[in-house]
Amino acid sequence: MRSIDEQRRRLYDLDLRKNKRGRCAVRYCRGVKPKTKRICHKCNKRRLKINNPVAYTYNTTKQNAKRRGKVFSLSLGYFQELCLETGYLENKGRTSTAMSLDRINPTFGYIEGNVRVIAYGVNSGRSQDDIDHDPTNACPF
Repeated sequence: MRSIDEQRRRLYDLDLRKNKRGRCAVRYCRGVKPKTKRICHKCNKRRLKINNPVAYTYNTTKQNAKRRGKVFSLSLGYFQELCLETGYLENKGRTSTAMSLDRINPTFGYIEGNVRVIAYGVNSGRSQDDIDHDPTNACPF
């Protein structure tokens, strides 16, 4: 019997059939692929999530920060160390006891020294009013 991880990896293996219609080469996927690639964007993201969860989480966090207009200057190495030290990848989620990335001072964005991992319930309970900082102060990092 195969493990669930092995089944997922096998699902995203490339199908070696000839692909005539510009469809994704992943088995059972009907997505349209870009002209220069063999697989569609959705399958590419799923494969990255399975094969390299740190890079997937890093890219997702970076894209979310950009969408919200926040500064994101963390390096992948720093993010990887943060994940290994705190166990962020194993415990991240949306429950109140799950881990969440928190900006210590929200005005500075996601920069080294301004990011910590805390419980999601504590992070969602924080607001701009609860944080007593003066935006005119210089960054302490």
